[in-house]
Amino acid sequence: MVSKEIKSMRTKQLLMLNAFMIPCLFFVLLFHAFSLKSYLPLILIGSFSLLHGVYGLTKNELTKSLIPIFEQVNIYEKAKLGVKWEKQKRRGQWLSIIIGSFLIFMSVISLSGNDISDYLDMKSLIIIFLTVWTVMNFTHWSQIREIDQQNM
Repeated sequence: MVSKEIKSMRTKQLLMLNAFMIPCLFFVLLFHAFSLKSYLPLILIGSFSLLHGVYGLTKNELTKSLIPIFEQVNIYEKAKLGVKWEKQKRRGQWLSIIIGSFLIFMSVISLSGNDISDYLDMKSLIIIFLTVWTVMNFTHWSQIREIDQQNM
């Protein structure tokens, strides 16, 4: 791939990842505004994460994705890193299964006790969201930089 194509692909990738954060913020604020219990989003996110990890481990083609830009990125990174990429992908899928299981476990625990939304106000939730968003962007940018500079 040419440098311009890589830059365009990476820009689209980051824009898509950030676009996924907007509905997340909306749902966090929605749950807080209507005083819904925190076990609901934990179950939803945990189930999605668990299913995503299991599906990823059971399918044979690691580069496939429902979103075309992510499939393009996977093909590029697999060609660039080879076996190391496959190991990272499998590790990510196992991590997704572990996180999903943990979130579902936390939702079951929160059924019987106090809810986390009892302790957090809207300002705190926005600060937490912005912190997570910043860390996500920084770590993803660092990973992209490391991969793109490898074997140049």
